[in-house]
Amino acid sequence: MKKILLLSSAISCYTILPAQNVGIGTNIPATNLHVLSTSASIIRIESSAGINEAGVELKTNGGVNDVLEIRKWPNASAGNIAGIPLSGLSVISTGTASSGLIIYTKNAMPLYFATNNTERMRIDPSGAISIGNVGSFTQKVNINGATQNGLYVSSDNQPAAGIGNAITGELTLNSAGGSGIGVLGRTRNAIASSAGILAGNYGVVGTAIDQGYGIGAFATAGAGGIFSYVFAGAGKALKTYGDIQLQNIGEAAGKVLTSDASGNATWQLFSTAHDHFGETWSGATSAVNQSGLTVINNTTVNRSSGIKGMQTASSGTFSSGVLGSSSSASGVGVWGFSGGAGGPFFNPLPQSGVSGVASGLGTGVYGTSYSGIGVYGSSGDSTAVYGVNGGINGNGGYFNLTNAANTSAALKVKAAGNTALELNNGYIKVSGANKTAFSVDATAANSSNHIVNLSYANQAFTDILLVTHTYNSPSGIYNYLTAPFSVYWNGTNWTIYLDDFSAILNKSFNVLVIKQ
Repeated sequence: MKKILLLSSAISCYTILPAQNVGIGTNIPATNLHVLSTSASIIRIESSAGINEAGVELKTNGGVNDVLEIRKWPNASAGNIAGIPLSGLSVISTGTASSGLIIYTKNAMPLYFATNNTERMRIDPSGAISIGNVGSFTQKVNINGATQNGLYVSSDNQPAAGIGNAITGELTLNSAGGSGIGVLGRTRNAIASSAGILAGNYGVVGTAIDQGYGIGAFATAGAGGIFSYVFAGAGKALKTYGDIQLQNIGEAAGKVLTSDASGNATWQLFSTAHDHFGETWSGATSAVNQSGLTVINNTTVNRSSGIKGMQTASSGTFSSGVLGSSSSASGVGVWGFSGGAGGPFFNPLPQSGVSGVASGLGTGVYGTSYSGIGVYGSSGDSTAVYGVNGGINGNGGYFNLTNAANTSAALKVKAAGNTALELNNGYIKVSGANKTAFSVDATAANSSNHIVNLSYANQAFTDILLVTHTYNSPSGIYNYLTAPFSVYWNGTNWTIYLDDFSAILNKSFNVLVIKQ
């Protein structure tokens, strides 16, 4: 025992000498402390205290906290590191003043990681990583889960701006182009071969072999399963190469696919109501007397029609039940034909918005309204509605010529030797901002002595004026007139004058102007 103590004292004294190496089991120590044994060589640093750790600190002159620590805590230790309890924990860590920690191999050898005495992860000499399946592999990262998910990634990041991703797969192609996939998801049948993938560049690809689905998207509580959006250009939000099957939206034989105003698609019977607002149907044909759309009414039910155009009370301004337009020099926007089978064929009036053709006792165009307008015709440069020999039968017709430069008639009625216009127990009413039937009071502003000037739009020497005197005018003037009166054109506008040259002031007249 005394020899051991003396040897220990000698070693202690020896190690405090500067620039000296200490050897145990060797007379030629190669480092500051060199331990050599012909069997297993172990250095133990042990703490006998129940709650104190044992450790080794490797330190340089970089400061108090410039250390590498290897520590072991006993099972009764309290506290935690990074949220992990210290009880029974083994730790390798760096001090706060260290610049980093590296674990590496200096030659072409793999780096192994194991738990429960089993290898869990390996980094091969090329840097490829294998997790789970640590055998041979060719991918840069290979993850094989024996149960549940091979890889599960979750992110709690809530970025203030921009886009936060839990996982991103990105493939950068060289200048020569080629095909590539950022993320490939595949279900595989062990007895089948790999599914074919069309050449191209894809962000995410899901493939299925013989069974299952390449991509499955599920959503609840009003969320969407798949969202596809093209920001700009001629890209397609959805492109398929094969059949499409849409289920659980009313599918059945003989139905057509339609949508509501929000784009929600459903299968509907073709005979039910559909919203085709904004659609354009176009077609071309070389056959004679053919139409882009032909609707034939073969029913014998009273008051049935081939096409029914309806404007609801909530429709917007200038909306219409049926709108016809033709770009041909002799075309017709809407052509309606009424006649029995085998009846004579009548050519429609060229360059007309609506042309009604009737054979026998039928009606070419018929308009009826409870409180609105039965037939409405509007034209910019031509006649709004043109009827030949009773071809127009309009109940409450309204014709509006909006182009002030147009000299055509808003309503033109033509008859060959017959009555062109008949008012059956009705009245003629002139309305609008520039009336051709109006009242005029002779005031100091518009009269002089026995003459009053008339003011109405587009006066012409060829106008025909019908003038009557009125005792009480709409402005409240009451005055007798005993003198005869006439009208004359003064070179600029029409006037009314009293033949006896008496004062015309405060006299009132009603005027009707007929244009030639």
